[in-house]
Amino acid sequence: IDFFSEHFGDVLPILENFPNTFFNNPKGKLATIYADEWQYNNQYCLIGDAAHTVVPFFGQGMNASFEDCEIFMQCLDATSGNWDEVFRKYNSFRKADGHAIAKMAIENYVEMRDLVTRDKFKQQKKTSNILWKNFPEYFIPRYNMVSFTSIPYSEVYRRGEIQKQIIKDLNLSNLDMQYAEKLIMGKLTTIH
Repeated sequence: IDFFSEHFGDVLPILENFPNTFFNNPKGKLATIYADEWQYNNQYCLIGDAAHTVVPFFGQGMNASFEDCEIFMQCLDATSGNWDEVFRKYNSFRKADGHAIAKMAIENYVEMRDLVTRDKFKQQKKTSNILWKNFPEYFIPRYNMVSFTSIPYSEVYRRGEIQKQIIKDLNLSNLDMQYAEKLIMGKLTTIH
């Protein structure tokens, strides 16, 4: 109770029968599921959490599900209702994106849990923002790509890994913008 009083004192008055309710209620478990196939024998396909259960640390679960529906409908329109082709295309388009957002959500959890208070991490974020400001058509922070663009998750993941390496290759304490530009132009394409 002392811990809660010190850190969450404003919530104690609204908790009934505390701490008993806290310790007697089951705790939820978080999971990530990577399905190998998102369709079965061209009879049905998985959409949303059935295909890509992700932890909530990127806030993209529902958005990813809506994207599944959008891509499925695009596949349906593109194949004139040929279900074999619909399921094949949908599986090939969306599986990589589902796996990518699942990986990014786990990485974001680790970032929030372990890294945000570290000086090196703060410097990397500062550098990322400087690069974004100077090269906005090429370098966009991963969170921004996920949350504010329609770039597929698999492409965001790929670009994010390249951008992490670019930041690692730079001297963060004395940022050489000419070298940064050379790295960015050599490794990234424009975002349309």
